[in-house]
Amino acid sequence: MIDLKLLREEPDRVRQAVARKKFAVDFDAIFTADAKRRAAVAEAENARAGQKATNNDMAKLPKGSPEFQAKVAEMKQLSARVKELEAVAKTADEEWEKIFLTLPNLPHESVPDGRTEAENFAVSTWGDIAQVSPHALPHFDIPWFSQYVDFER
Repeated sequence: MIDLKLLREEPDRVRQAVARKKFAVDFDAIFTADAKRRAAVAEAENARAGQKATNNDMAKLPKGSPEFQAKVAEMKQLSARVKELEAVAKTADEEWEKIFLTLPNLPHESVPDGRTEAENFAVSTWGDIAQVSPHALPHFDIPWFSQYVDFER
């Protein structure tokens, strides 16, 4: 996964690296969703801070006083507003995560560019492929493997 700091501070570098992999990514949608998510989270946190401040003010008032009753009514309104804003922030976060996960990992600078899949090649390998058993299975075909790795997600 790409570091958000890198994406926000060096978007052109990320765009160029993704272009090298020949992926079509809607960067404008990613940045729009990120801005929307950040604004929604900030608004929800500000509302939560207001709710806590009102709660602290209410704790200093004598119970049953008119001021206390007014603060109780204010707390009810703030609580409803906080829940509403947190739901908006959660939805914005889910939308952002969904679109952010379409962004592929960046290739290393040393990876050569190939115009087609046939022009790409392995720079290094490990082990001798000729010595692999003919009955060997790929890791994702091992029956118990899906219990430990969730490929569907």
